[in-house]
Amino acid sequence: MKKKFPFPSYRGSQRPLTGQGSKGPGQKGYLAQLAKEAFVFLTAKGAIEGETEKEFRQRESIEACGRRISEAVNGDFELIEARFLMLMGRTKRALESAIKADTNPERQARFKLAELCKERGLDVPALEGASVKRIWAVFFNIKNAPKRKASAADTSKLTAEMAKAVKEERYEDAAGLKKKIEALLKPDAADDDDIPF
Repeated sequence: MKKKFPFPSYRGSQRPLTGQGSKGPGQKGYLAQLAKEAFVFLTAKGAIEGETEKEFRQRESIEACGRRISEAVNGDFELIEARFLMLMGRTKRALESAIKADTNPERQARFKLAELCKERGLDVPALEGASVKRIWAVFFNIKNAPKRKASAADTSKLTAEMAKAVKEERYEDAAGLKKKIEALLKPDAADDDDIPF
């Protein structure tokens, strides 16, 4: 029996780039292709002499983020992409990639917050001008709060009981069941005070 070794858990910008194995070229393949295009472009212009494509790719990647493409992580992707796009003269796309690289932690925090709010059935708070730390604080405040939505099974069971009570003309029981359903679907006022938005 083979002994299993746990894989290290990486998060967000520290996750290795995709593109090894049978899953296709992925991020590494895309960056290598960009490097090749930049090398061909600059060689044709006479800007590169006496350097191989591999040496060029490694040198430019290390200058962009401090790592070769094979060693790069998610946080380096846009930096490397911007570097090779800039070398080819595609300044608009290079600027977009550089801006993405600069705002990556905020974009990740906002994405996770939006996902959690959708899961909990809440409106996503705007948090205009909020720091990344503040966005994560709101995320964890919502995540650690008790779930606000009742499960569909709970509400459908109570709805069926309410319909049965109405059919049997037990209107007081039906009214009580209706209040229970509303209480399950409506967030508590006390919980809203915990969320800072």
